[in-house]
Amino acid sequence: MCIWFYSENKRIQNAVLAVCAVVFLVFLILKVPYLYKTVGYRIESMFGFLLGAGTEEGSINLRNTMIEYGIEWFKSKPILGYGMDNYRVLYGASTGWTTYSHNNYIELLVGMGLIGTVIYYSFYFVCIRYGLRQKSLLSKYFLGILLILLISDYATISYDNFTTQLLLCLCYEGFKGKVHCYRTYGRG
Repeated sequence: MCIWFYSENKRIQNAVLAVCAVVFLVFLILKVPYLYKTVGYRIESMFGFLLGAGTEEGSINLRNTMIEYGIEWFKSKPILGYGMDNYRVLYGASTGWTTYSHNNYIELLVGMGLIGTVIYYSFYFVCIRYGLRQKSLLSKYFLGILLILLISDYATISYDNFTTQLLLCLCYEGFKGKVHCYRTYGRG
């Protein structure tokens, strides 16, 4: 904590503050019973799964199985895929349960193949390229939004989600200089 008080560098102060906030949040999630029951045990299961220890948590294992199915179908038709929203048809034929993949990357790879997936995510990378060239605080927020969208695509389907597409357009327009943040003051 002494680094934060004595440092004149705002980046160091912000980094120390962010680390403290994350540690405090993790402490709350793991120690408050209500938070642990809703979020904490899932986080523990996810890290156990990612570190190779395995997990008994059903949703993680089911998602992993769904990803494995999707990878196999993608290998069968890697260029153009099976067509939009056909993951559920393939999964239903294999398991008897028709549902989407719960993973935007797998959904796009199975549905549109490599070509469609690259075209879809190229817009993200165009936005990121514009954002990295700018130094404004607003562009940092937009980059954060894009990063959150890319991470959340691992557990959601977003290619047909209106809110996701609206956020992408807002980020793009913000990076191109068409969205401005004005400070407003009360009238009087």
